[in-house]
Amino acid sequence: MSDTAVPVTDRPESPEPQRLSAVSLMLDPRNWPVWLVVVACGIVMAGQVAGVVTMEDWAFSGTAMKEGRWWTLLTSTFLHGYTPEAPWLGYVHFASNVWAYLNLAPLVAARFGKGWRGVVPFHLLYLLCGLAGNLLFWQLHPDGDIPVVGASGAVYGVYAAVMRLDVFGEKIRPLVSNATVNAIWFFIWSNALVVLLFGGPYLLLQVLQGQGGPLNIPIAWEAHLGGFVAGFLLIGLMGGRAWPNSWRAGIRIVRIPDPWQGIRRP
Repeated sequence: MSDTAVPVTDRPESPEPQRLSAVSLMLDPRNWPVWLVVVACGIVMAGQVAGVVTMEDWAFSGTAMKEGRWWTLLTSTFLHGYTPEAPWLGYVHFASNVWAYLNLAPLVAARFGKGWRGVVPFHLLYLLCGLAGNLLFWQLHPDGDIPVVGASGAVYGVYAAVMRLDVFGEKIRPLVSNATVNAIWFFIWSNALVVLLFGGPYLLLQVLQGQGGPLNIPIAWEAHLGGFVAGFLLIGLMGGRAWPNSWRAGIRIVRIPDPWQGIRRP
């Protein structure tokens, strides 16, 4: 007597992917390495508020380089525009950079492995992007004395790295692709938006005060550009290795270059 195969008709359907917010991705304990930068920037900001960390010692400029303060190439990337006269400006600067960073960094960190395995290469990429941004600014303004501060150059580098990743973060797109066009477009409109939101009120104040000479916009787009180009190139050179499937199974990026749309978890 032989057994008869019975077709399975009541197979359970796969559950609909659950859409997670950017906040869920930020708070995922597996993404703890990306918080090291936030903690470092927070400590420096606290030092600024307490008066321990000063623009004179930490901010980058052409003058600082002439005076031999080479360390400012990196320390300035953890500094933000806080002054006792306008503390709100520093808080807004800090919060905007941290928010953008936390939306992007976990996607890039995934390329280098979980936990301590990915700490060094990810943060090396981050620091190199910040360094590249300041170096480009220095080359264009070698004699400038206006201080450059903020993590924006490094954050733009992280975003550029995200642009090179495919929709699942598994592969790196070639340099010449639609990602390149999207990257250029994003850089243009995002900087225009930053200038409008932050530089606009500053320019208006200069006009109302009747300030003579050329109007200055306190946005270091040159540092943004340097970091952006560095991130776009470095993710391809450094490569990185995606998390194992057992680790990455729950993480699927819905859309790049729009990480604010969240991720999907099966």
